[in-house]
Amino acid sequence: TGVQTCALPIWDLRSLRALASAFASKWSTLQVVHSILADEQLLAQIAARSYPHAIGFDKFVLHHHRAGHKLRLHVYWRQPQSVQIEQIHLHRFESASSPITGELTNHLYTVRQCDASHPLQTEMSTGESLERYVYTGYQRDPDGSLHRRLIGKATLSSKGAMTFVPGQSYVQALHHPHYVETNAETGHTNGDVCSTIFIHGPFIRDRA
Repeated sequence: TGVQTCALPIWDLRSLRALASAFASKWSTLQVVHSILADEQLLAQIAARSYPHAIGFDKFVLHHHRAGHKLRLHVYWRQPQSVQIEQIHLHRFESASSPITGELTNHLYTVRQCDASHPLQTEMSTGESLERYVYTGYQRDPDGSLHRRLIGKATLSSKGAMTFVPGQSYVQALHHPHYVETNAETGHTNGDVCSTIFIHGPFIRDRA
């Protein structure tokens, strides 16, 4: 089952997670990578839609289904201090992920209040509540540069964090803001570079 024949007509979180788990083994990933390297046309297509992400990993888009699903390989290269540049964020799509090597910790939050009509004057943390600036998602300039635009403020509450290692997987729902640490930041004993299989669901365009 090569990348070219991968079908992703998946619409629920359970199926997204099952698909991430199915691909997330070192053996499966190695077979996929070898098949890509052996096909120059496919390699060029994947390279054209892949790029280093601003928060510190290479995003390889292995397959993009017409329904909006994507099969991605993420390889993290950020250093321990680089987690500072990854903000708590929401996605416009449901997703599932599973480590292939290394490990990652997913920090989850709940939105208690969101007011995008007034800029936040100060950023503060009081007890279990976090008050944060709210920005748009990444927007690309005509020259290709990514940026975000300030739109307001939000109050969040932490839901805790869970660490995942190879053989485990997790889903990311639309309504939970989150950010991810890898073993580079957490300092856990697993010293392997973090890489993950990531299943990207279709964009939900009518979500605020």
